[in-house]
Amino acid sequence: MDMQKIFEFMDSQYESMVHLWKEIVLIESQSANVEGVNMLASHMDTYLLAMGLSTQKYSFPTAGASVAAWTPKGELKPIILMAHMDTVHPKGAFGDKIWEQKLGIVNGAGVYDCKGGIAVALLVTKALQFAGYKKRQIKILLTGDEEVAHSLSKGESLKLYTDNVPGAAAAFNCESAPANGDVVLSRKGANIFKVKIHGISSHAGNAPLKGASAIREAGKIVEALECLTDYPDGVYCNCGKISGGSAVNSVPDYCEITASLRYSTQAMYDNTMAKIREICSKPSDERITIEVEESACFPAMEKVEKSDILFTYYKDACMEIGYKAPEALYSSGASDGAFTTRQGVPTICGCGVRGAENHTLKEWAYEASVVENAKKIVATILNLPDNF
Repeated sequence: MDMQKIFEFMDSQYESMVHLWKEIVLIESQSANVEGVNMLASHMDTYLLAMGLSTQKYSFPTAGASVAAWTPKGELKPIILMAHMDTVHPKGAFGDKIWEQKLGIVNGAGVYDCKGGIAVALLVTKALQFAGYKKRQIKILLTGDEEVAHSLSKGESLKLYTDNVPGAAAAFNCESAPANGDVVLSRKGANIFKVKIHGISSHAGNAPLKGASAIREAGKIVEALECLTDYPDGVYCNCGKISGGSAVNSVPDYCEITASLRYSTQAMYDNTMAKIREICSKPSDERITIEVEESACFPAMEKVEKSDILFTYYKDACMEIGYKAPEALYSSGASDGAFTTRQGVPTICGCGVRGAENHTLKEWAYEASVVENAKKIVATILNLPDNF
């Protein structure tokens, strides 16, 4: 089918896709709001079934559901379209301004990160169905606890990717897109960990030497951990939260540090975590014990064999249909694109709606980008050679 006819169809879907976008934004679904995420997952499951796709819901005791959907198998390797349903702000944070439209700009709860991306993925699929495209199976993967690095499901939601990604030709992560139309090919990994320090409590005046201060030990550990930061090399270690002690006149017997680690490659992660464990294995007082507990982790999104080739097709498609040539960015923010590249699937991230201010109450997106960015993905998929 002629590309122009496909785009005319996509333009005809503009109002209905913005309406869908609004519907899913109004279902507030902060990661810990399991009821809200489950409500949105059910809505998506129903919508996808109505589109004629097969679906599967993944449910978890302590996290919102995830949803997979797919078209019939094709003769070539599948294409993955990804997005996440959870957002960062608790229900009610936006008051009565959960969704606002004005002068081509949309504001509200998760409009940019990443509910607009869900609408983009669905429009891409609708357009390919309209075109009668059957060469490659299209798989839509919508997760429910991405914003908390899949920690609420204790990593179980990653089954969405291990079940559906292997053998795919390419993935388009419809994450929040840069306002200028660029995309992301690689990202830092992110790890959140806790250092739990157990000391000995005693009276700070009558028997100070009987105690072993967990807070004093924590101060030494914080200094050592932050010295692991190497900005030129791409390793950042930040001790962002600390708590401990029970009274000002007691030697504290417990202190807890919550820290984050960013790294450019998995090798950096392995090397730096080994150093962290080494630091924490040698308390200055032998009566003190220290535990390191990793609570959430994103791998680094590293380029794979065909990443640059896929980007070339995407870039060429953008120019072919009248948009500016995008740049391929490297981002310090983590995303689920790491879970597709780890399985060797070339991935373009940041393909969702264009905007800015994600994770803030000022979050916004360009309304028209729900169709514009979908067109870029459709054109790329249709231009991929059979041997890709």
